[in-house]
Amino acid sequence: MPKLPGPDDLGNRPIPSAASGIAQYRGSVAGADATGRALMGVGQNLSGIGDAIFQEQQRIDTIKAEEAFNQLRSIQTDLTIGKGGFSNLKGGEAVQPNYFPTYMDQFTTATGEVSNRLENDNQKKLFNRRAAVAGVEFKGNLVTHAVRQADELARMTAQSTIDTEIANIAAYPLDDNKVAFSNVRIGETLSAENKRLGIANDSPIALDRTQKVQDAAWQKRINVLLVNDPLQAEALFNANQKQITDPALRLQLQHQVRQSAISVRSSIGSQKIFDETRVELNPKTLTPRKAGITNVSYSDQTGSSFAGAVDSLITREGGYNPSDGKSGAPVNFGINQR
Repeated sequence: MPKLPGPDDLGNRPIPSAASGIAQYRGSVAGADATGRALMGVGQNLSGIGDAIFQEQQRIDTIKAEEAFNQLRSIQTDLTIGKGGFSNLKGGEAVQPNYFPTYMDQFTTATGEVSNRLENDNQKKLFNRRAAVAGVEFKGNLVTHAVRQADELARMTAQSTIDTEIANIAAYPLDDNKVAFSNVRIGETLSAENKRLGIANDSPIALDRTQKVQDAAWQKRINVLLVNDPLQAEALFNANQKQITDPALRLQLQHQVRQSAISVRSSIGSQKIFDETRVELNPKTLTPRKAGITNVSYSDQTGSSFAGAVDSLITREGGYNPSDGKSGAPVNFGINQR
């Protein structure tokens, strides 16, 4: 409670002190206090209604933003796995320079179009927050797919190189220079594949694959010779069979070259015997002569040879005979007259 100044306080500067309690308004007109309280209540009610309206609008804006985001997500899915989606691009198609910007431009354009259809800035703000997250996800999926397809492209290219060089070996099975060049390319390709896969060239997996590729090359090379020159195929196999590491394949090729070589040798032997024992008829006399003699002149085959042919025919068949000795019918120059 404040005190009045005394004699001791003369000359001192008074120090103000705060009054205690809360000042109260008392109207000078009867009923004014009740009116003020009523107005305060109306204000509070209006404030509550405003909050409710704001909350309801916020709820509506959120629903609209979610609806718009669903539309964008549908577009994102279509750009990913739809008919024209990037997941359908394989190998080299996914590593083209225009791959990434093409799909990101489509996503960005779709985002803008969906956003522009919203009714107010708050809806757009809520939508754009969600769209930003989807954009990061879409970009990451694009990059991941490109990396995977680049890896697949490397694998396909390596296999294509190996297949090409094996075919080249088969095309020139006896050309050692061409075969050596193809083997060098195959070796370099296998080494690059091992590096891509993160395995050492001397690891069991790498060595196993190298042996399988080499066996495939030998099989192609020998199979081509089996068709064109079985004896060469046999010689090539006998000289290099230890380089074929697969025992089953080595046994299979051994059987094939052996059977083909036996067949060829049999044919050669049969032809030799045939040539040595073959008998021909002399076109002049129609009598047997030693095979291979063909020095008969054109004049021998006409004119003077006719008399010899008639003599030979009469000698063998005879002229006219009243009976052929079998059916009893007459015969002339070996021709039955019945």
